[in-house]
Amino acid sequence: MLINTFYFSNSDLCGISIFNRHLRKALSRIGLDVLDTNLRTATEVVRAPIEILHYAPGSYASPDASAALIQLLSSQRHSQKLCVVIHGLHSYGESRFSHGNTYPQNEEHIRLMLQAAESICALSSSAARACRTWQSQLGGDSRLHTLNHPGLFQPTLTTSWIDAGYALLAGISRTKKINSSGPIITLLDRCRHQGVRVLEHWTNVRFSAPTDRSWKQTYGFASDMAWSNLVSNARVVLCPYQTRVQAVSGVMSEAISAGRFVLSTSFDLALEMQEQYPTRVFLEDNLKLWPQLINQLPHTNGPVVTAIPSWDSFASSLASELSGSRSVTGRQEPEFNWQQTLLEHEQLACHSTGAY
Repeated sequence: MLINTFYFSNSDLCGISIFNRHLRKALSRIGLDVLDTNLRTATEVVRAPIEILHYAPGSYASPDASAALIQLLSSQRHSQKLCVVIHGLHSYGESRFSHGNTYPQNEEHIRLMLQAAESICALSSSAARACRTWQSQLGGDSRLHTLNHPGLFQPTLTTSWIDAGYALLAGISRTKKINSSGPIITLLDRCRHQGVRVLEHWTNVRFSAPTDRSWKQTYGFASDMAWSNLVSNARVVLCPYQTRVQAVSGVMSEAISAGRFVLSTSFDLALEMQEQYPTRVFLEDNLKLWPQLINQLPHTNGPVVTAIPSWDSFASSLASELSGSRSVTGRQEPEFNWQQTLLEHEQLACHSTGAY
């Protein structure tokens, strides 16, 4: 099976880029040939019988990104199967944006996806619920299903907190969880004063002179094993998102998969995870109370949670979804013929250049 993955990214260090690299590796392990297309840098676009589009509203907010996405979706052929992976989505008519942030062409993007995609894979139940609000308004017969965000790509043997554990504040620094923001700096100061050791690691922040605001600071891209060790040896993983509109969080899924505690503000996914894992996920919107809550956590984390999918199981489930067929008005279409589709694309010169 030949698959092409599409995304729009300004950096190899962004979450979707890292997710896509892991997905390609996991799919290749089950014998699938996977191409990679960053729509921002691609000089030619290879169309394949099966295509995966990574989507989050912020990824396609710029005019160039929006135009590339619209062109890709508008040029979708009937013989191609498209699966959209939803990394984040707000509901139709969402009014909880802290600064009134909206994405001007978001509705057009989602309308085209609902028309062009055979299936839409949401990385959480929260993202799936948000997508359904759009589908109820805009129509489209895309098959919507949920495949929860996988856990750590490189598992470790650590299963319980050791005495040297720390609180981990890590991931991508961005507006809703920015390393230099007032709330996070205040949180770090309070943790230091109350004896809580915080390890900061920001993937997309360049190394700077160490400060005394936290116990330890590291920066830049971490290897899969290094990142896994950061998460697995933490006592608790901190998710101080400054937003209510957050439907997917990779670091939260990774922490739970490793058996770590999670302390978070109460955004959409955090509420969902707290309901599923009430002894593992703790919610508090007042960051001033976090140092005390961290000190009160139990001294053992318990076994690794197996309900979070591994990357291999996620890839297998996604491959099964890609090999299925769309159900229209309750009827199942004939089974997809891979050989015939590949032949059609060879005849149509699928390696032609697209205008992006």
